Amino acid sequence: MKTLYTFRINTGSHVDENNVRHVRGSKFKTSVNLTKHNLPGENRFELLDKESVEDNAPIEESQTDEDGGDQDEEVDLNSLTVAQLQDYAEENEIDLEDATKKADIIAAIQLSEEDA
Repeated sequence: MKTLYTFRINTGSHVDENNVRHVRGSKFKTSVNLTKHNLPGENRFELLDKESVEDNAPIEESQTDEDGGDQDEEVDLNSLTVAQLQDYAEENEIDLEDATKKADIIAAIQLSEEDA
């Protein structure tokens, strides 16, 4: 038997053991207990469920956000704080150069995503 955890990611994004990226609001299953990665007072990885399954049971591939939509939907950059935007840029390997203002950071992220 193994344990499967269902998490919602509340800030930033996360790449799981199957190399799937989960963004803020996504619910996903993993065999790794991510709560140990939360900093004190932080709830980046919110544990929603924990279940025991057979060792050979596959991890479900459906990745949805809290509205039930497809996980690959665009992130609303305007709803993120400057710190969250900086985390998003770092996790997506986006060079912000000298951008420190929210509008400049968003512009740098959008430019990077257009080039991708």
